[in-house]
Amino acid sequence: MRLFELFLDAARINPWRTQRTELFRKLRTAHWRSVFWALVAWSAYGLISAVISRFLASTSSKPLTWPSAIGAECGYAYIAALLSPAAIRLADRFRIEPPNWLRNVSVHAVASVAFSVTAYLIWQVAMYLAGAQEWAPTLTAELQRLAWGLSDGGPLYWVIVFVHNAGHYYRRYEISAAKAADLNAQLAQAQLQSLKMQLHPHFLFNALHSISELIHADPGAAERMVVALSHLLRRSLANSSALEVPLEHELELTGLYLDIEKMRFDERLCVTWRVAEETKGALVPNLILQPLVENAIKHGISRRPGSGEIAVEAAKQGGLLVITIRDNGAGFDAQKRPLAEGVGLKTTRARLEKLYGARQSFHFVLRPNGTEAVIRLPFRVAPQGVTHHEHVASANS
Repeated sequence: MRLFELFLDAARINPWRTQRTELFRKLRTAHWRSVFWALVAWSAYGLISAVISRFLASTSSKPLTWPSAIGAECGYAYIAALLSPAAIRLADRFRIEPPNWLRNVSVHAVASVAFSVTAYLIWQVAMYLAGAQEWAPTLTAELQRLAWGLSDGGPLYWVIVFVHNAGHYYRRYEISAAKAADLNAQLAQAQLQSLKMQLHPHFLFNALHSISELIHADPGAAERMVVALSHLLRRSLANSSALEVPLEHELELTGLYLDIEKMRFDERLCVTWRVAEETKGALVPNLILQPLVENAIKHGISRRPGSGEIAVEAAKQGGLLVITIRDNGAGFDAQKRPLAEGVGLKTTRARLEKLYGARQSFHFVLRPNGTEAVIRLPFRVAPQGVTHHEHVASANS
């Protein structure tokens, strides 16, 4: 099978000398590797047969020496090995499967007899020429030997056919599994893209709502927010096709959003950043922080009298990236008023599950004096030498 795949590569190969040389080297390597393992398998069959023959002969009046047993049985095994390509060719041509399985079984039944007779006759001639065996004194005795040879060659032919068919069906299963995995990956990619795109109108609606609150109360601040919003939208749309971005890019985008919110809250909102330097290159889902920050402002800071603080933290813990959004807002009483997740938080949870499965976690720590949103996901960085835009392209290919 590997040789066949390499020959298919040869049909598509660019006619450059270095590529042809590399292909021929691979072909030679694969060919000799196949020859080696085939030789090992047939030698093992011959040695096992020699042990059986030696044991059976030990109970007869003509004991068999080990050199004779090994020579005879390994010789027969190598003759069968030389004939096995014909059996494999027939196994491919007349595969035992519907709708013609009965006809193909009949073909193989005839072929097994021909295989057995041919292998036995060649073996007999070889043994005669080597002086290891003499022709039977009568035709009847020779026919008895032939019948004994059929008892070996027939089952051996069917073993070759079934083993080859088993390999064929296993390769077919692998191809089907690979295609199914590829389709599932494409489906998950489409679902992730759909979930991410839900955030754009949701995010824009909330930003415009903040501006509308200031239009009459503070037109100058509203105008500055419009400018800041245009800058924010340009940055977010620049990465609209990316499923994952470096944490540093996500922090910049979140900072622009918080700048807009700080205009709305004036001096009431203070933002603290505690981000470990080693985490800035870690890959995170695009637009993953904005819903968490928005939730902290909406349910925490806006309900708190006086000033409030939001802390954005990121740290590496083992093989995980841990991101925490903490506020000192009104907090929650889980028994009296359980946390209800809106569009942003539900979408965030769904995206994390789609991207990382069981390797991620997303939960809230509810306290009387504030709330923490904690995300844990695998710590991964973009390969060195790959730009952010190249990583975006590879994530969507």
